[in-house]
Amino acid sequence: MDVLSSARFKRAAFPQVFAFVVFLLMVLSGCSPNRAAFRGYDLIERETGINVTVGSGEEIIAVSNTRHHYSIILPYSDEWDFSWKEGYLLIGKSGSVNVVLRATVSDHSPEEHLWLLKETLEQPGAVPGLESAKMVLYRGEKVLVTIVDGARATDTEALDGVKHLNVFSVRKWKNLLYRLNLSVPYINGAGAAELRKEFLDYVTAGFSVSYMRDHKGSGDELSIDSLWRRGGARRR
Repeated sequence: MDVLSSARFKRAAFPQVFAFVVFLLMVLSGCSPNRAAFRGYDLIERETGINVTVGSGEEIIAVSNTRHHYSIILPYSDEWDFSWKEGYLLIGKSGSVNVVLRATVSDHSPEEHLWLLKETLEQPGAVPGLESAKMVLYRGEKVLVTIVDGARATDTEALDGVKHLNVFSVRKWKNLLYRLNLSVPYINGAGAAELRKEFLDYVTAGFSVSYMRDHKGSGDELSIDSLWRRGGARRR
C-alpha cells in the first residue's frame, strides 16, 4: 500500500491541514525545511553521504548516510524533499508526511531522553491542542506517541476530526543521541490504528544508527530489503 496516496491522506489534503502541519513542525521540531528533491530514482550524494534507495515494488524507500551512519525506512513516494543542517541530520517532507532526525551529545539513555521529551511536550502551552502523549512498548523498545487535535490546535472548525500523529524513537551511539520523529495528519476513525502501527514500524524496525560502521562490504546487508528484514518488519 502506498501510504502517501491512500484515501485517508487524500481526504486530509486540503489547505487547512497543510497550514496545520507547518505550524506543528515549527512547534515540535523548531526548524523550517530547506529542500533537496528526490524524485523516484536512487540518489547518492557523495559530498554529504546521503543515499536514497527505492525498495522492490515501490512500497518503501531507505534514506541512509555514510557519514552519519543512520538508515531510515520511509513510505515510498517520488515527491520527497530532504535537507540537513546543523543539529538536524535529516529534515524530510512528502505530502503530509514529515520526518526529522536530530543528533545531540547526551549522557541520558534513549528511554530517559524520551521521558524528558514527554515532560517537555506536556508543559502547559508547549504544544497547542495536545490530546495525549504516551510512552508505548513496541517491538521491545519504548516509543513516544503524541496525538494533537487539529481543531483545538488551530481554533479552526474546518479541522474538526483531524488529528496529528507524532512518533518519536531514540538510538544511541557512544554519547551521541539520535532522535527520530515521524508525523502525519489523519482523519479520526477507520484506518487510524493501521496508520499508527505502520509508523511505529518505521521508527523501530526501520531505524538504525549503525549503517556502514566497520562495514566489510558484503553487499546484501546494505540492501533496502535486508535493512527492513534485519529490523524484524515484514514487507507489506
